[in-house]
Parts: sequence; structure tokens; C-alpha cells
Amino acid sequence: MATIRMVRVVWLNSLGLFFLPLVVFAQQPVTKITLDQGSRTSGYTLERGRLDLGIQANSLQTATKAWVRRVKNFPVLPDTLKQISPVYSYTIQDESNWINEPLQFQYHLKGKKYQYDRFFYYYNTGSQTWVKLDSQVSQADQTVTAQWGALNSLVVVAADTTDPFNEFGAIDAAAAIAIDADTGTVLYNHNADTQRSMASMTKLMTGYVLFNDGVDLDKVATYHSSYDKEGAFLRVTEGETMTMDNLMNAMLVGSANNAAYGLVGNAGYSVSDFVNKMNDTAEELGLTATVFTDPSGLDVGNITTASDYARFMNLALQNDDIAAITATPYYQFTTINYGNFHDFNNTNSLMLTSNLDITGSKTGFIYEALYCLAMRVHDGDHNIIVVVMGASTSWTRFSEAERLADWALSVTK
Repeated sequence: MATIRMVRVVWLNSLGLFFLPLVVFAQQPVTKITLDQGSRTSGYTLERGRLDLGIQANSLQTATKAWVRRVKNFPVLPDTLKQISPVYSYTIQDESNWINEPLQFQYHLKGKKYQYDRFFYYYNTGSQTWVKLDSQVSQADQTVTAQWGALNSLVVVAADTTDPFNEFGAIDAAAAIAIDADTGTVLYNHNADTQRSMASMTKLMTGYVLFNDGVDLDKVATYHSSYDKEGAFLRVTEGETMTMDNLMNAMLVGSANNAAYGLVGNAGYSVSDFVNKMNDTAEELGLTATVFTDPSGLDVGNITTASDYARFMNLALQNDDIAAITATPYYQFTTINYGNFHDFNNTNSLMLTSNLDITGSKTGFIYEALYCLAMRVHDGDHNIIVVVMGASTSWTRFSEAERLADWALSVTK
């Protein structure tokens, strides 16, 4: 019997455990085990539907039984909580009423995108309220995890729809943040520490690494069909030549996926070596929740948080070349050997439709990430970074980012 291995989170009470009276509710069939010395020593995982309840190795000395049930009738959740999982009751039968290590809870999400953060909650029978546990959402494997030391309780996964930034109101996106770029002050935060796929916002790190590496924008680059990628792409063919500057603009202005691979290849890197350099750079910058798996953003494994990305964009745009390119509304060039004309608009349509002074920008979209946008806006003495992730439509991405930027600029005046 293998011990469950889960993401480490903070145990709420490091000095003692909370023990709650067992309350009987109408219940569905039970997942139940008998704990012998072997299972207590090695640990055990009970599985009930999408819930895993992990008993850690050597955490129980005299426990004899453990069970998990789904509860049909349970104390009502407050209006601010959106129920994500069934309500479960669990009991660890232990005559000593003591546990050396907390129980570990993991709930497997259904892959649906939720607008709000998800947490485990337990029902406190003393106060008759649902209480939030410190929880962590993994975007990679779509799980919510938490630890808890009570030997019996009711638990549920729910989303807290309360907006702490009531002055602005709710935002129609899975995650968002606005920061004062000059002071680092967080002006707005909605699920900003939840990891999400970043899609083509990845390309800003690709450009950042290349500029830090001393990329020669005047160098002639040759296009190879091995750079061909799906999604947004630059319409060039095998053997066509252009400058690295042309490719950089195609990547950061037009978000061309093949341009990202063309830059990496013509800079002399293998894709794997370059991705390693992207991750090394993220680590050096302290982007602890950010991981890269390809240079274009097509891979769902490129993940970050709105908070991480806002800090990164603030650093990246200190490079004047990156700032100028990402704030370019329209770009055109002619290839060197074939003389073919190419042109494209910036994928951030707000540069053409809004009154914002946008001084840096990057968009992103794949189905797993939904619609994303990060940008820096300037107004008088203020620079604001806005990041919106997981908007349901492209129009929503732009309208919500514009609304958040306008509000953030207003509160800094």
C-alpha cells in the first residue's frame, strides 16, 4: 500500500489538532477500510469519486477503521460559495484521538474552467459555519489539495465568489491583476496566484531571453519548414530570408508561432536548450510559479500566474527594444531574397480601438488557456501593468482589460 504523494501545503494548526463532533446526515454508500498495522505503517489512500483522502505513513498508532461518504443533506453553503464538489463526510476511528501528521485531501476537477479560486472547506459544528482550508490548485493536473488534522468532519470544494476589490467590482475572467509598475503596489487581484496556461504570452520570455543573449537584429535569418507551426503564423516558405528584426516583430507584434521557432533556430539553439534557458531565466527572476515548455506558447505546459506575469512584464519592458516592438500597432517588411511583402497588426486590438497609451503588450490564446492579455499603460506620471487570463471570448479579454486599466489609472491619480 503506497503512501499518497501530494503537493505540500501549510498545515493550519502546527501546535494541535481540531476535533469536531461527528454529526450524522443522510448519506450515500461508503468507501471503508480496516486499518491494520501494515496500512498504518505504510499509509493509505481512500478514493471516493473524485476525492482522495490520504492517510500518511506512521501518522496513526491505533486507528482501526476509516471511511468516506458522500452526503446528500448537509448544512447550506453561504451565497458567496459556489459548490464545485459533492459534500463528503469522513471518519478516522482511532481510540487515541491523535494524529502525528495531517490527513491529505485531493479533489480531481472535471477540467472545467472556473472564474474563481477553489478551496477545501470544512464544517465547524461549533460555529455552524463552513471554514476555508489553505488549498492549492494545480493547473497541470487539475487538482485541489489541502491538509487537515481533524479525525472526522464534513468537507467540500467550493469557489469563493467574494470580490475583495469591491470598488472595481467583479471581472469576467478566470484571473486578473493590476499593479502600479513604478511601486509594485497591487491595485487589483483576482485569483492572481492561481497557475494557468499562458498561451502566446510565452513569447515575451522568448524575446527577453534573446535580447539578454545579445541577439543581432540585423542578422539575416533563413526560414526552414521545420519551423512551421499551427495557429498564428508568418506566411513564409522554405529558404526565404529576412532579418532577425523581422522575425522578432512577427513574434511579438503578430504573435506568429513559426517566427518564435525561427528566432530560436537562427540564434543557434535547439528548442530544448532554449526552453531550459527560459526556465533558468524565470528562476533567476524569482518567477516561482512560472514554467516554460516551448518558445511559442502552443504547449499547454507553459504556465504562470497573473501575479508572476505582471512582475515579469514589468521587468521585460525595461528593455526599450522590447517595449517599442510590443507597442507597435502595425508592422510591415519585405523578405530579402524573394521580395515578398508581409504586414500585420498588433494582436492587441486596443491599440487601435481604445484611448489608452499602451507602452507594451502581449496577447495569448489556446483552448486550455482561453483568452489572455497583458499590457502596460501610461498616464501622466503613472505606469500600470494589467494582466487578464482566462477570458471566455476575445472581446471579453479586451473590454475587461481596458476597463481594469482605466480604473487602475483613476485610483493612482
